[in-house]
Amino acid sequence: YSAGATAMTAAARHFVPNETVAHAYARRYRLYGEINQAMTPMWERIAGQQART
Repeated sequence: YSAGATAMTAAARHFVPNETVAHAYARRYRLYGEINQAMTPMWERIAGQQART
């Protein structure tokens, strides 16, 4: 988990006292994390191609 995501989650928790809204935030951050993980190999492949050029 990146420091930025951790800080954003902490900020969201701090500013959102409502449990349901906080839950929605947590679910959204988890979704972003999953997308990020899925994208990582693609970004690495792109970076590898650029490095070779």
